Amino acid sequence: MSGTAFTFTKLVVADLDRAVAFYSSYVGLRLLKRFVADEGPYAQEEAVLVNGNGERGPMLLLVRYLRRPTPPPGAAWLGFSVVDLNATIAAVERAGGAVLVPVHEALGMRIAVVADPEGHPIELTTPLD
Repeated sequence: MSGTAFTFTKLVVADLDRAVAFYSSYVGLRLLKRFVADEGPYAQEEAVLVNGNGERGPMLLLVRYLRRPTPPPGAAWLGFSVVDLNATIAAVERAGGAVLVPVHEALGMRIAVVADPEGHPIELTTPLD
């Protein structure tokens, strides 16, 4: 899939404030923004952290689920920016993956969450045209 870029890791935590404080104070990441995505089965409160002063490059997204249990440590989401969201979803399904959250629009992007064949979540994003 040409045009695909690794953009973030999404770490699901039980205590979002504590996690933000840790990754900001001890690791040196900077909190870019916080928001709540309160729809669907993966409703969550999220904090976006970046390295240094930049907003570009891979990000760490810390997430607290609103209606799901916190998975055990070691579970994380991967995030990829893609050029053609629908073609990427079709390729995921052909490769044995599945759609967890259908394509929707949020934060100026088209977003979908898919799973690899073992069920690990992968968030796919593309900017709105």
